Amino acid sequence: MLLALVKEVSKRLLQLSFVFIGLSIIHFYPLAEGAEWEFLSEEDNEKIIFYNKERTTYPTSDTARVWIWYNDSMNLYEIRCSTKKLQVNHIIKYDSKGNVLWSHSFNLEKWYVITPDSIEGKLHKIVCSQKGKNNFC
Repeated sequence: MLLALVKEVSKRLLQLSFVFIGLSIIHFYPLAEGAEWEFLSEEDNEKIIFYNKERTTYPTSDTARVWIWYNDSMNLYEIRCSTKKLQVNHIIKYDSKGNVLWSHSFNLEKWYVITPDSIEGKLHKIVCSQKGKNNFC
């Protein structure tokens, strides 16, 4: 009896998670329209993070530029593949209707070390392994 209850609760939670993901995608559809957003990670069941596979660029043989999207903002990351470092180049913040609240470009030379088991580490692994398969700027 207890096992059947646990299975039913698990089934309901799985259904609710699919509904939540679907509603999140519909809510932010204007931002993702025409872009190939790929699921990257989920933090604390609140922050679902995507990266834009289609618009990832490789300006040099060792550098990837990739947009990530979470909650209500998009960030442009530049990743140095060989040194496993990252910097933020641009942030765009949106309201709940998809309108831009603010946008800011950074011209910093500060690079952050990517921690291997972090979200950024996962992103590094994905985009740096794609080098050459999607080589446009």
